[in-house]
Amino acid sequence: ADARLGQLGDARLHSGGHAGATIPFALMPARPTPPPLAARAAARLVTGPAAFLLAGVIDWVVLLSRYLYARGQGRRSDWYLE
Repeated sequence: ADARLGQLGDARLHSGGHAGATIPFALMPARPTPPPLAARAAARLVTGPAAFLLAGVIDWVVLLSRYLYARGQGRRSDWYLE
């Protein structure tokens, strides 16, 4: 015959449920120390909204400078009309 759930006492570690069963783990500090303010500010500058805005501005400056340079060299500017 199959064992019933109440007969499987070793699955509950004979401790009366979840409260008595403990799992060993390595001790860790309650809260890690936060990074210095300079490191957080640098990370924010590199990955924050200002960085994306700056990257977009740089893209447009490069695009327009190449366009104006090509126009100054006498290259066609109507390539899109073909």
